[in-house]
Amino acid sequence: MSQPSPNLHARALECLKTNTCFAQMSPEALEEFARIAQVRELKHGELLAGRGSQAPGVALILKGAIHTSSYSDTGHEFALSMLEFDGLWGVAAVLDGAGMLRDSRAYHDTELLLLPREAFLAILNRSPSLYEHFVRLLCRRIRTAHAIIDELALRNLTQRLPRLLVALSAGRNPTENGIAVTQTQDALATLLGVSRPAVNRELKQLARCKLIDLGYGEIWVKDIDGLKRRAQLPSPLPA
Repeated sequence: MSQPSPNLHARALECLKTNTCFAQMSPEALEEFARIAQVRELKHGELLAGRGSQAPGVALILKGAIHTSSYSDTGHEFALSMLEFDGLWGVAAVLDGAGMLRDSRAYHDTELLLLPREAFLAILNRSPSLYEHFVRLLCRRIRTAHAIIDELALRNLTQRLPRLLVALSAGRNPTENGIAVTQTQDALATLLGVSRPAVNRELKQLARCKLIDLGYGEIWVKDIDGLKRRAQLPSPLPA
């Protein structure tokens, strides 16, 4: 296997050290993962892996986002998730080797640090104790999925939309205009499984309450604490 360039190796190692899943691993394990790392760039809407295909590897999102969705027979899109900066994509599909359940596409211009599937599995097979890290990650994601189901079943849009805006604001630095959430109303409607007019009505109400400002293709969160109160969020969303 060809070795990455020194610059890529150093960058990959730094990204792995700061990623929540990899940070607690030994220096030796991090070195092994850094040695197999590749950088992949995707344009907005470009397919990373299609439904039924095999995952190319485990990916850390360095810039942009990966949008995962399915389509009904009538062409209606249902968005399962939106993984953004510092997100980890493809773990389950790489571990079980089965085909992808949904399409995964870049949202905005996106840059990934890709750990190719075969090389990734070879590292885990040489050090089986590493499987524990990824089992814990998948368990957290199962719990989060159940929390999302509860959200869809038990809460109305008036609570769900501000909760989503709070989640999309996490980790972003505020500016004089507020915290930028670069999502269109169509994308928010898809993520929430509702119509665009319904999202538009709720956003205008949030703007009237001075919790957000609306821009072209983006939303500026002005009062994050106010959004949390409206969403009835006494504590952070589950990780």
